[in-house]
Amino acid sequence: MGSLKQLQSLLFPALISLFLTALHASATSNISLPGCPDKCGKISVPYPFGIGTGCYRDGFEITCNESKIHPRLFLWSEQENNIEVTNINITSGEAYANNKYFSYLCTNKTITKQVGVIFTLKFRGAFLLSHQRNKFIVIGCRAFAYFVGVDSELRENWSGCLSFCDSLNSTTGDGGQCNGSGCCTSTIAAGLYKYTVWWGHEMGTLSEVNPCNYAVLMDENWYK
Repeated sequence: MGSLKQLQSLLFPALISLFLTALHASATSNISLPGCPDKCGKISVPYPFGIGTGCYRDGFEITCNESKIHPRLFLWSEQENNIEVTNINITSGEAYANNKYFSYLCTNKTITKQVGVIFTLKFRGAFLLSHQRNKFIVIGCRAFAYFVGVDSELRENWSGCLSFCDSLNSTTGDGGQCNGSGCCTSTIAAGLYKYTVWWGHEMGTLSEVNPCNYAVLMDENWYK
């Protein structure tokens, strides 16, 4: 684990792992349907995923943005078509995407009002958050955030953690573990398709130590 500043740099964006439901009912071949695009840039697009009408199974539609120099693959979230897919593995039933959504809470010495972002991310179709690969990460000093996930039966599952440090010098150094000193982690429940990030109690003298705290869901291998 790196320093606090290095940890913060991982948030833009963070890698997130998605579990693909209902794949057991389809052939686990790594090819697209006849006449359908099989790649977006360098990323393979195997069925049941597909680009364009008639190329995907219900819930597995993705799009290829070819307006950039390097084409990029996207899937739908509740907000808009804005979650970039970086890899699809039909054999393991997983997809990997860049999670650009993170929550933050900031203050400073001149403005006593705390400014923060609390958000909800909801996936459409046959996607669940991988509880085996993803962790909820909180970065900062005197930072308490919690994760509220919702499953298909609309049951809420809560988790969270507290990251504490007296100064930036007291945070976990390079190669250390995310153990609560400037960074903490929490597991999430299985079967979640939606989550919201909230912040806990007042930060106190955070502005004298570190101006902002961050919270994000990411693949645990991304920050190791």
